[in-house]
Amino acid sequence: MTERIAVLKKFFVEEKQHLAFRSHIDYSHCHLAALGEMKNHRAVATLLTMVLQEEKPRVFPFERIPFLRSVENIPMHALEPLFEGHRRHEQGVLNNICVDYTYLLDRGFDCAERELTEQIEQYRMCGNVERADYLQSACMVLRAILDLCDRYREEAKAVGNREVYEILGIVPRNAPTSFAQALVFFRILHFAMWASGSNHNTVGRFDLFMKPYFEKDLATGVLTEESALEWIEEFFLTFNRDTDLYFGVQRGDNGQSLVLGGVDSEGKQVFSQLSELCLTASAELGVIDPKINLRVDRNTPDRVYELGTVLTKKGLGFPQYSNDDVIIPEMLRWGYAL
Repeated sequence: MTERIAVLKKFFVEEKQHLAFRSHIDYSHCHLAALGEMKNHRAVATLLTMVLQEEKPRVFPFERIPFLRSVENIPMHALEPLFEGHRRHEQGVLNNICVDYTYLLDRGFDCAERELTEQIEQYRMCGNVERADYLQSACMVLRAILDLCDRYREEAKAVGNREVYEILGIVPRNAPTSFAQALVFFRILHFAMWASGSNHNTVGRFDLFMKPYFEKDLATGVLTEESALEWIEEFFLTFNRDTDLYFGVQRGDNGQSLVLGGVDSEGKQVFSQLSELCLTASAELGVIDPKINLRVDRNTPDRVYELGTVLTKKGLGFPQYSNDDVIIPEMLRWGYAL
């Protein structure tokens, strides 16, 4: 662990100094009442817009991956009329969902919004007003997040954090071209998911969708193994900033699970240098989030189990092991596509 990572861990995890920047918001009652009269998708998009507009950007000089919850309360009660007559498994608008982060990572927000706008026009031309209205809510979400990112960029400039300022000049409007940009992009998406009132927002197969950025930067000399590890450790620490606001059955039960290893659709092993660095980062930090899930099978090298055991000895309760030899055939039996 580098000195800079130790400073970040002390500030955010051990001393929790960032909590001093939190505030409780009194939302407009008339605006909240209006949510119950909207279609579900428009109500959720409007709620997220309201919450993000209240967020006060805070960028610290010593960080490279920003975004911090300054608003401690999300008025979820305003959405209760939308759930009348329905059963919910857990709290939240959505929960236990693993989204396809690559959809936006590969495009950037500007490209995604252009695609949505074209689809909206096509639906309107053929008279499918309902579908067009739904996609308009998706555009609302993109714009609300971009507005917050622009304000974060201005704050980064004001405090002299040049690195954050430059990264936010590229993402999320554009697709990331580096590992660092991809990490910040993901942070923005994950931050927005929590701010929307969704619950148990998972990370997914991190070592797969981040691998192209990681390997490109290693090959071109932008990263070394040491500098990549530092970026991963800072990224992992961001999951621990606002966990007191993320509800679950018990403390730490928030669904921030990251999957490593396993096989691809052709059955090839995907555990990589990036996978190993993630295990190393988690063991060095000794923090509860993100939780590590390790996919294994009969061909998994002993080295992977050894790395997993080092992490187990930290007493964090993970990695949890998922046996591809058992689970993949069962999922196929239940009708999932390979």
